[in-house]
Amino acid sequence: MQHHGPRIWLNLELAKKPAPCLEYIVVHELAHLLERHHSDRFTALMDRFMPQWRLYRDELNRAPLGHEAWGASSPAMHSPRCSRTPISASPWMGRGVGGTTS
Repeated sequence: MQHHGPRIWLNLELAKKPAPCLEYIVVHELAHLLERHHSDRFTALMDRFMPQWRLYRDELNRAPLGHEAWGASSPAMHSPRCSRTPISASPWMGRGVGGTTS
């Protein structure tokens, strides 16, 4: 198996969310490439790259899940394997530190 480095997987249901919330998710996942856990260091990274991240997190937490709001035509449509798309890590975030890999 060929290793291509860190990957971030995003659920396609996020496309239905407001753009700032999607940006929060991307910054959150990129921060995980530098710090795997939700530690003080992770929080500091989020504060540095997106100072208002807590507002967007709270907005997402208040929003309904995709299948609740838009209805599911098939359980397979909501399986993690079918609904996620990889995004390669940005070079500014560093390489090989934590994150979700494939």
